[in-house]
Amino acid sequence: MPTNFPTSVDNFTNPTANDSLNLPSHSTQHANANDAIEAVEDYLLNGGQGLTFINKTSFSSVVSVSLPTDTFTTTYDNYRIVFNFTAGSTNYFYGRMRAAGTDDSSGSYGSALGFGIFTTAAWGNDASASETNTSFIRFGFAEADVSQVVDVCSPKLARKTTYSGTGARKNVLTIHAGFFNATTSFDSMTFTALTGTISGDIRVYGYRNS
Repeated sequence: MPTNFPTSVDNFTNPTANDSLNLPSHSTQHANANDAIEAVEDYLLNGGQGLTFINKTSFSSVVSVSLPTDTFTTTYDNYRIVFNFTAGSTNYFYGRMRAAGTDDSSGSYGSALGFGIFTTAAWGNDASASETNTSFIRFGFAEADVSQVVDVCSPKLARKTTYSGTGARKNVLTIHAGFFNATTSFDSMTFTALTGTISGDIRVYGYRNS
């Protein structure tokens, strides 16, 4: 029988120790099992688990690092990027969209970064900008033992790219969001320290479309 996966769980007939090879049918048992295995493999390999790992980029003591070309493809509409910093001589880093090996440094970016200080319950706006006066996306902290998560929506599609994310550093929480105010198709991103260098790795995942 054709497999029901991933709509529902299959209900196979299991043979008992005293059953003959044709009761249930031996060939049907193998065919059903093969159909189910192939369906699971196809589901997992094509993003069926919700988030699919795409690539990992490691770097050490660099000013800037770019994701591989074709990190963003038509396979996924939206992406999650996880930054794991192991060292950094800068407080902040920023990002630019990238296409065909070239960073887009136009004035089409809009971004804002807010931060909250746990110990004093203070909240402030560290940086904000409209697309008319900045050429990058402002992110949060890039220091040793700091991780950040950013969701990037529609980078490859012919529509405006948006992003949002959170991070933390010691007693500080950061929230950042922004957009690229043009319907440009991108295949990668570049991340750069505002000052000094950064070390660590970047892992990119694709969100399953359906």
